[in-house]
Amino acid sequence: MKIILPFQTPDKYPITQKFGVKYLYQGKIATHKGVDFGLPKLTRLISPVDGIVKRITPERTSGYGKAVYIETRHKNGAIYIFLLAHLNEITVKEGWKLKAGQSVGYSGRSGFWRGVNGYHLHFGISVSGHFVDPLPLLKHIDPDELNLFNKDDDSLKVFHGNHVVVEGDSLWKIAEKFYGNGGHFMEIYLVNEDQLKNPHLIYPGQVLKIPVLKNKGI
Repeated sequence: MKIILPFQTPDKYPITQKFGVKYLYQGKIATHKGVDFGLPKLTRLISPVDGIVKRITPERTSGYGKAVYIETRHKNGAIYIFLLAHLNEITVKEGWKLKAGQSVGYSGRSGFWRGVNGYHLHFGISVSGHFVDPLPLLKHIDPDELNLFNKDDDSLKVFHGNHVVVEGDSLWKIAEKFYGNGGHFMEIYLVNEDQLKNPHLIYPGQVLKIPVLKNKGI
């Protein structure tokens, strides 16, 4: 599956909040379930994949505000939902079939926002009902933004060590054990692709390398 950034000219738009960080929302501690990009108002937004518009929220004034949800199915059967939130304007309708790169709307600051002026895009990816870090999945992203390993600490050798898979394990549960956040399961998958062909299928007895994440957001 090819996944691209939901906008063009990515060099102009910095990441202002990463996946998994904690923040205060309506008096409670919440966990950020996507990546925020600082976008000027009315930046054209595009579909990151070929998919179908599953849902839009053109009237919502809280939370994600005006948002577009795009659904596609991976060849392994997993259902992916792509969320583009805090839009100023939505230009698609529910049920529309989209190609990657097709316009879906324009950025804004609808819903809940923070910062100097609030203009940004919240980009989230849900895999089979669980939000995951979008950055490792993107095809067009500066490798320095990934910060997959903690290369600043040579004593860690960039890995926590190995984990032997036991009955009942999943990459989500393993990520929760090591990072406190199951949404980082794709990072474990990416460094074990030599033996894992599907992030949703692991077997007892497999020995997985566990990367030390520089930006695990907790």
